[in-house]
Amino acid sequence: MVVKTTSQKKPNIVLYVNGKLRSKVAVRPKTFSFGTIDTSKDNFGSSVIKKRVMLTDVQGEGFTVKKIKPSSKWIKAEIEVKKENKQYAVHITLDKDKLPKGKFEEKVNIYTSYKRKPLVVDVKGEVI
Repeated sequence: MVVKTTSQKKPNIVLYVNGKLRSKVAVRPKTFSFGTIDTSKDNFGSSVIKKRVMLTDVQGEGFTVKKIKPSSKWIKAEIEVKKENKQYAVHITLDKDKLPKGKFEEKVNIYTSYKRKPLVVDVKGEVI
């Protein structure tokens, strides 16, 4: 940004402005890993294949979750209202009967009342 002055020595002053644009909704975590899921072990169960993502209003305007769309059919997602229009938990579960073997990198798109792009959570892991 350039500011014009009446000074003869410095008729123009250059100002540098930087900042960080914050999203209207905080997503924590934005990425998570289920790690290595060994389907042959006895302790293979729901605790191994379930994670939670928190969505929180950061600008005070309030929001709602309209829909959630995982990138694969073996990923399930459910919304839990923590504080209406302010905070939501999204429970992401892998369907243990449909899990493909090998590494996976999937996405869960979360559509809110904000008209912009969906919020995206990256989901990673490996099934052996």
